[in-house]
Order: sequence, then C-alpha cells, then structure tokens
Amino acid sequence: MFYFDEQGLLTRLDYTAEVVGGWAHAAHLCEAYRDFGGLKAATKRRIWPTLFGDRPMPFPNLVALDIDEIRRISL
Repeated sequence: MFYFDEQGLLTRLDYTAEVVGGWAHAAHLCEAYRDFGGLKAATKRRIWPTLFGDRPMPFPNLVALDIDEIRRISL
C-alpha cells in the first residue's frame, strides 16, 4: 500500500517481508525530502513493524536510514 502527500511525494509504503515470513508486516516511512540537483528524495527513512493492524508499532525500529548526499555518477 502506497501513501502520498498533497505534492505527490511518497510518505509511507506498507508491505510484507515475505523472505522473513507472511507475518512480517512493516511500514516504511519516508520523511525530510530534499532536492538533490532536481531529484527530490526522502532523506529520513524508518521501517517499523505493523503486526497488529495498519498502525506502526513504536518499537523496535527495524531500519533507520539517513541520507546526506545523492550524486549522479557517469559510467
């Protein structure tokens, strides 16, 4: 399930991590969007379990990702 804000930016993605098991439901939250040379990207991403319904649990934080820089590279 995808959730977008008024600007069309992804704010949340809910999914099941099938490699873990059919019970492994999670909410991937995307925040703190910044512009990197014309590319808008969420610089703060957190993944929380949603084992009981669709509300993220307050713990444990499964993944915490903070992005400081995005650069285009030429191959």
